[in-house]
Amino acid sequence: MISEMDIKANLYEIAIDELKGFLTRDREENGQNPFTDYQILLFLTDNSKNIDYCVDEIYNAYLEHDKLDELVNPENELIREYLFNSDRFYVLSDIINNTTDDDDSDDDSDDE
Repeated sequence: MISEMDIKANLYEIAIDELKGFLTRDREENGQNPFTDYQILLFLTDNSKNIDYCVDEIYNAYLEHDKLDELVNPENELIREYLFNSDRFYVLSDIINNTTDDDDSDDDSDDE
């Protein structure tokens, strides 16, 4: 059986990939500038506790329903929907749809 640590590590990796997609592809599809690598790094750093919280919440929900086996190879869409609907990431829809480009001005010196 796969360990709790392995399941959570996998969930964390998927969550990071999905958040990067929200900040790049989804923004671009909505006519916004995608986040730069630096902006993504800042977002992920600022939200590391929220990511951990979401991973724990997903894990605990599946544990409670005795369905951990479904998290061995979870569908990315499950994690994506959870993140987008999570109260921990309520800012995602704002970031994707109407942007925080005003916040980008601080980062101009760091873009290469």
